[in-house]
Amino acid sequence: MQLDLTKKQLKTLLELTYLGNWMINAQRDGDDDPILEEYDDMASFIYSKAGEAGLKEVKYSDEVDRWFPTGDFEMESEVTEFHNEYDNNIFWDELSDHLAFRDFEKTYGKKAIEKMSFEEICEKRSPFDEKYDDEFSNNALNRLIIDDAKSEEKIGRNESCTCGSGKKFKKCCGI
Repeated sequence: MQLDLTKKQLKTLLELTYLGNWMINAQRDGDDDPILEEYDDMASFIYSKAGEAGLKEVKYSDEVDRWFPTGDFEMESEVTEFHNEYDNNIFWDELSDHLAFRDFEKTYGKKAIEKMSFEEICEKRSPFDEKYDDEFSNNALNRLIIDDAKSEEKIGRNESCTCGSGKKFKKCCGI
């Protein structure tokens, strides 16, 4: 099979390839979390085709006998904007999601949540999601405070469980 691409199409493929490989391999350290060679090799192959076509966004390294994106391509092209936009969106989504789930779990308890249907979880979790989405949309991190309080109020084993089951803590979430 052969693909006949214009230089513009090849540049778009180069950008997609770079971003895809970045998403898959950028966080891998190579030791405990090895680079996925199949994707890295495919990216190198696309880079080589871009180089053969004369695109200035790639360069060849004699040392390792491979093609790579140039520093300008990585740092000063449209892919940088895509990186930044992606990172920013993921940061806020993940932060909001984790905090909402923490509060949801703290309010209802793990055992009660396990018994909920998917629809019930969505319905009961929604206010927590909205709270953090609104907070971060309006205030970013300006009102985020780390509570350094050393002592948390402890729940006695014979007190009612905070999950709302009506059972004693020791027979419910305190197991």
